[in-house]
Amino acid sequence: MDAWNLKGGQLKILSQSEIEEIHQRALDVLQQIG
Repeated sequence: MDAWNLKGGQLKILSQSEIEEIHQRALDVLQQIG
C-alpha cells in the first residue's frame, strides 16, 4: 500500500503539468486525424 500511495502522490504532482502536455498532444492528434 505504501508503494501505491507514493506512486499516487507522484502522479498527483506530475498531473498538473502532464495533463496540459497530454491535452496538447491529444489536440494535435485529433487535428491530424480530423
